Amino acid sequence: MPMQNLKLIKPTEYFANAAYEMMLEISSYENGFQGFTKETTSEDFPAYIDQLIEMEQGHNLPDHLVPMTTFWLIRNESELIGIGRLRHRLNDRLREHGGHIGCMIRPHLRSKGLGTALVSMLCDEAAKLEIDRVLLTCLTTNIASKKIIEKNGGKLEREGVEEGGRAICLYWIDLGEEDLGIIP
Repeated sequence: MPMQNLKLIKPTEYFANAAYEMMLEISSYENGFQGFTKETTSEDFPAYIDQLIEMEQGHNLPDHLVPMTTFWLIRNESELIGIGRLRHRLNDRLREHGGHIGCMIRPHLRSKGLGTALVSMLCDEAAKLEIDRVLLTCLTTNIASKKIIEKNGGKLEREGVEEGGRAICLYWIDLGEEDLGIIP
């Protein structure tokens, strides 16, 4: 699958319907990725986009949240295929679960290298924010996420247990390396 046709965009009204449909495909807490609640309707979605923009700017954030940029992964300028989140910094909670980056590919498009490409692109965005190392976490049972992180240079720091008692892996990716060689 050609990766050169992939692009990250920030949430826009133009893709609102496609993004809403994509988010409905992702469970509200699939493998630790938190989407919007199922109570969000298509009519509410523009307000959800406004909320994402406020989160990026750090406006009106509760104390337990940090500024975060949401990106939508599109292919061929029109097909919405995934979502990525980049937290600008870590707090104590994110150091133990969540990390800097969270991402999800639409279920029917998985196992095609798109998750690896998305993490690589999010690492590029982190470097633009002058983040030297990014933390990514995943469940120890999530083999696909572990492979994606490791293909992007992730080094396992440790395994731990989150508040809910599920075992997780904590990986660091150093962004100081010139070229990880992920996407040709």
